[in-house]
Amino acid sequence: MAAAALAVMACGGSESNDTAETKNTTVSGKLAAAADAELVFGRLDKDQMLVLDTLKTAADSTFKYELHVPAGDPEFVYVINDEASVAYLLLKAGDAVNVDIDETGYASITGSEESAKLTDLQR
Repeated sequence: MAAAALAVMACGGSESNDTAETKNTTVSGKLAAAADAELVFGRLDKDQMLVLDTLKTAADSTFKYELHVPAGDPEFVYVINDEASVAYLLLKAGDAVNVDIDETGYASITGSEESAKLTDLQR
C-alpha cells in the first residue's frame, strides 16, 4: 500500500464515547521485538484507505488503540507496520481485541472471531 494512500486522512486519538448503546472498541497487543515501532490504523472507505491514527509501540513492544464503532455498524480496520498490513480486523461496538504479531508478521487475534477469520483469509 502506498504511503500516499495512507496519508489521505490522519486524525488524533479517539475520545471516549461510551454510552448504553455504543461502547468504544479496543485493539491492544504486541509487535514482537519492536519497541517504539510505528503502527498505522486505517479503514477502508469505498475505494480508498483512510488513516484513523498512528501510534508507536511502548518500550515493551505493546500497543493499545481505542476507537468509536457505532452499534450495528461494524468497521473494517487494518493494522499496518512498515507499509505492510499485518492484521485485518472486523470490529463491532464494544469489542476488546488482542493482536499479537510475531517476528515473521504472523498475527494471532483473539477477542473477535470475525477478525481472526478475516486475517486468516488474507494470508
